[in-house]
Amino acid sequence: MSCRSLTFLCGIVLSLLLCFSCLKEDSMGYPTSITVPAEGGEFTYFGNKNFWGSYISDGENGEIIYNPKEPNDSIIQAQYMWLTVKCILSRNKPRIMLTCEPNDSSEKRILTVKGSNGNLYTEIKVTQKGK
Repeated sequence: MSCRSLTFLCGIVLSLLLCFSCLKEDSMGYPTSITVPAEGGEFTYFGNKNFWGSYISDGENGEIIYNPKEPNDSIIQAQYMWLTVKCILSRNKPRIMLTCEPNDSSEKRILTVKGSNGNLYTEIKVTQKGK
């Protein structure tokens, strides 16, 4: 790798670090930890800001959702493994809906939902109990 390529790569990495350092962690009115029963189900949580983008992760992989493609869309949705997240965009009552598949094992399972709104972001740890 040439010196010029290395300098360019370092510049990109530093730019990304600067961009993410401008984000401020804020729960945006949502809980930061949620425990759901092994039976699964649908759960709604209200916040004070809409998610403009979201990411569901198991720590290694995940599913990303961004702004709706159509200006009139009011729901953005992602599904990863056993969890589906719907972000309901609303001026008055921003909320997320979590739909969890049943957990038939005896082990608990954990995913993290990360949501952003401009320069704010939050992380919600979703734990599902085992049978």
